[in-house]
Amino acid sequence: MLLTNLAEFEATMWRYSLIATLVFLGSTLFAIILARWESQAMATPMLRLRETIQAIRETRDYSSRVQPSLDKDFGTLIDNFNAMLEEIESRDERLESLVGDLISARDSAQSANTAKSQFLANMSHELRTPLNAIINYAEIIQEDLTAGETETVVSDVGKVQTAGLHLLGLINGILDLSKIEAGRMEVEAHSFDAAAILREAIDTVKPLAARNNNKLSVSIDPSVGAARTDSVKFRQCVLNLLSNACKFTKDGEVSLRASIRSIDGEQHLEVAIADTGIGMTPVQQASLFRAFVQADASTTRKYGGTGLGLAITQRLVTLLGGKIAVTSEPGAGSKFIFSVPRLFGDAAAAEPDETPDAGAEPGTAAARTALIVDDDNDARDLLDRLARRMNYETIVASDGAEALEIARRSRPDLILLDLHMPVMDGWTVLEHLQSDAALKTIPTIVVSVDDDAGKCFRLGAEDFFTKPINRIEFERALLSYAKLASGDILIVEDNDDAAELLSRAARNVGFTPLRAADAEAGLAALENCNAVGVILDLSLPGMDGAAFLNTLRASEKWRSLPVIVFSAQELDGRLRAEIAAKAQGFHVKSETSPRVVLSEFMNSAALARPAAQDPEDRKCASW
Repeated sequence: MLLTNLAEFEATMWRYSLIATLVFLGSTLFAIILARWESQAMATPMLRLRETIQAIRETRDYSSRVQPSLDKDFGTLIDNFNAMLEEIESRDERLESLVGDLISARDSAQSANTAKSQFLANMSHELRTPLNAIINYAEIIQEDLTAGETETVVSDVGKVQTAGLHLLGLINGILDLSKIEAGRMEVEAHSFDAAAILREAIDTVKPLAARNNNKLSVSIDPSVGAARTDSVKFRQCVLNLLSNACKFTKDGEVSLRASIRSIDGEQHLEVAIADTGIGMTPVQQASLFRAFVQADASTTRKYGGTGLGLAITQRLVTLLGGKIAVTSEPGAGSKFIFSVPRLFGDAAAAEPDETPDAGAEPGTAAARTALIVDDDNDARDLLDRLARRMNYETIVASDGAEALEIARRSRPDLILLDLHMPVMDGWTVLEHLQSDAALKTIPTIVVSVDDDAGKCFRLGAEDFFTKPINRIEFERALLSYAKLASGDILIVEDNDDAAELLSRAARNVGFTPLRAADAEAGLAALENCNAVGVILDLSLPGMDGAAFLNTLRASEKWRSLPVIVFSAQELDGRLRAEIAAKAQGFHVKSETSPRVVLSEFMNSAALARPAAQDPEDRKCASW
């Protein structure tokens, strides 16, 4: 019995031991399998991460990404790694874009430097050519005169003048471009005959066309007549394009077509200039309006020039509110079309308010005295001869201090003043003249190489000319101070200083100035004064200048009364066009002298001369 129980116990223990062993072995096997699975689950994403890192190191391709992992910890690691790759890729893209911009800027700088070098070389040649002609012909003239030979002197002097004008044109081109780029060139709008300007431009280029055996053809639509914009800049645009067409065409045809075109409800002067010349490639057209750039070096060598003409033309057209375009084919010629606003509210009512420019005839001014102040002997001599041609007696001074002494002693009728002088400069002279009650009424014309006209006007100058002067314009200015005008001028101006300057300028040319401090007083003055015209400020107390002008134009009595607007107020395009349609002229105070404003009245064909009136009948303030 005991043995039986012991055997059963041993069998039971063996069975339990076997079961325990099997359980242990199964658990161990499961643990091994689980550990192996875990190891593989961790090793696979780690392997992919390592392979991706290795590939990026070899290819520098940061657009690669590691596949996401199901494991939370590794998933976070991989997500952060991929985010880092995105940031690196984005940074590289920005860096690549920046490098591209830098390369483009470098190429542009190199291109600009090349253009500058070519321009300097071209300009050196262009300047030397007329300078050489001037010097050599001057030497020949001197030798001929010394030897008593005078047969060819007139012809040689003409060649010197032509070379000098060419040289002046080159210098003016550079100065014009610099003014435009600096934003210092303004539009001086006034009425003129656009058709006459176009015909004058054609006449100017006829010798150039004939030199290359070109035929000129012109077609100006009858609707092209009176316009109100800057005639000088408009003429320069036409001349630049015509000159280019004639220069680059040989044994061909150059044509000018002009018409009126409506653009966005506004009338524009449209001018088309075509030629049958050498034409241009698309690449050449792309750089056509860049300053200092010509088509290529061979073109420059063959045709000359500085590369400024078309750049200036494009900027002037833009300044006038217009646009310019070109079509061209190599060997088939080119066609330029530009249009500028006519600046008229009612084109049918627009008539030129000034006669075409003409040179002043010498000897028509009354005998008056002009004080000429300049430290340069040649400049003094030139001004002296011009003044004497206009029948002025002259006194000369070589510096500002001497000029003031002479002015106090002789009381001249006019002062011609340089700015840059030893001892005392021209600006100081202007200040002294304004502070001296006995001298401040003497009109002063500044003649200088400096171009700060605004500063001179603020210091009391009545006119400004930049050396070298335009002789015709200068003689016209001298004539305007010869008291050839007559009649009453109403000055509607609330600023006492501005009214005083206008009053002095009016007296100097022969008008009798009458003053109204506001628009209401101006209307009342017109009822009591026989004024031949009005100089109008826009910024007035109460009724402003625009309303005053509208009142005049609505009145049958004053509808045709000439009005020149002279204001410091800046106008937008719409208001400026409205004012231009109703006034005979518009001038900005800081840019235009009072003398120019008065001259516009004197040159105006619309200015009526009323019968003389007894001064006692005037009920408005007279200065």
